Amino acid sequence: MDTPIASILMVEDNLGDALLLKEYLAECRFACTIRHCRLLGEALTALAAKSFQVVLLDLILPDSKGLATFNSVHQRAPGVPIVILSGFSDEELASQAVKLGAQDYLPKNDITGLQLARTIRYAMERKKAEQVLHQAKEAAEAANKAKDRFIASLSHELRTPLTPVLTQVQILERDPTLSTEVREAMTMIRRNIELEARLIDDLLDTTRVASGKMELRPQVVDVHSLIRSSVEICRADIDRKGLRLELDLSAAVPAICADPDRLQQVFWNLLTNAVKFTPAGGVVSFATCNPTPGRVAVTVSDSGIGIEADLLPRIFEPFEQGGRGMTRKFGGLGLGLSITRSIVNLHEGLLTVHSDGEGTGSRFRVELKTVAQEVIAPSSGRIPRQAAAARLRILLVEDHDNTAKVMTLLLTGYGHEVTHARTVADAVARVAERVPELLISDIGLPDGSGLDLMRRLRSEHPELRGIVISGYGGAEDIDDSRRAGFSRHLTKPFNDRALQEAIERVTAADGTIARAAEPRT
Repeated sequence: MDTPIASILMVEDNLGDALLLKEYLAECRFACTIRHCRLLGEALTALAAKSFQVVLLDLILPDSKGLATFNSVHQRAPGVPIVILSGFSDEELASQAVKLGAQDYLPKNDITGLQLARTIRYAMERKKAEQVLHQAKEAAEAANKAKDRFIASLSHELRTPLTPVLTQVQILERDPTLSTEVREAMTMIRRNIELEARLIDDLLDTTRVASGKMELRPQVVDVHSLIRSSVEICRADIDRKGLRLELDLSAAVPAICADPDRLQQVFWNLLTNAVKFTPAGGVVSFATCNPTPGRVAVTVSDSGIGIEADLLPRIFEPFEQGGRGMTRKFGGLGLGLSITRSIVNLHEGLLTVHSDGEGTGSRFRVELKTVAQEVIAPSSGRIPRQAAAARLRILLVEDHDNTAKVMTLLLTGYGHEVTHARTVADAVARVAERVPELLISDIGLPDGSGLDLMRRLRSEHPELRGIVISGYGGAEDIDDSRRAGFSRHLTKPFNDRALQEAIERVTAADGTIARAAEPRT
């Protein structure tokens, strides 16, 4: 195989040194072509006209001195390796150039042909390796972005058909004309739909944690309020199994700086696990205390099946459920505790677990920093019923016909006046006829985006408030909603309580964007 010929640009104002370097390369039979330039300007012109594999560069030239010479060449041809040719007095400059990106430097007074050829060859090989690594990194980043887009799209496609089913089931669940048996069947269907939605959320949260994209929106909140909200959400499951719930909220300082929705997700995960693994008639408890000044501890205990000693070290690992038998018996993906630990870690907290073994129950403890308690912002708990919204004129913009039908049924059941539009153009026309008091809109519409719709309507009607309903629920999606002017972002499928609470908060609060209070169901 023929040895490839290297294309070299030599930038050297001393003709004697340039001739000597050419002779060195010829003596050691280094296959190359050399373009010689005496001035920086001449070299920059050559680099613009032709591709070179390496540049041999003297830093001291008639028209440029020092690091400015290197910077000019490096900026003109950032992908070409540069070897600095240094005199006795400018080796320090050459060393600085290497720190800035030059591949190597050679003292002119101590160069041999073999050394020069080896340095050029190594410079080209290192640059090629850097380029291969950079391309691999770009490919990996592109693949990761493609994966994120796929997961987000998959989530949207899985969530959208669940929304009308969940909404319709909740309407039937409260219908007094149906028999008790039918309403109980509706409750069973609802629980399984909510379980499906939680599994989707767990998968998404796992990918967010793995990619470092789980973000927090901290504010000062009351731990006790979040605990009570979690208990309220799980109350039906607790009662259904006949469990005794014990609350000992003794912490004198319960105020912390945290993302209320994410932290409620932590308490809800721990409580649902306790309920899940505790047999009927057992005991589940929540307790708080201040173990040391500046710290609050929340302990969730149960009298359930316990955790075997060999499983304890792995209990917070993704997909860990204690064996196939446990998975078959209790279901789930084994992601809840892994996500819970990640959320606690993001809050600079500590999550620990203790169990004396099988049949002895378990105890999970979350420890967090406290803050001054002068002002505690509203948590993600429910707002009082007396603050509920009055009858509103609502414009519902939703192109999924089944979702639009059941949403209209649900909202009119609340007493609101609902107008439906399928497209951006239709929505704009409806607003021209009569301005609504509240906009509830999907993001993806046949002729545009719900975000663009909100921006347009808010420019004409600044007082208009809005709620997003979307199958996309990532941090970036929520930020996009906020920037467009929406006050609340509900991720499909959401239950009727989350929708009603969102309406109450939007009509009662200052319009700050937030996630739905309902923790990821």
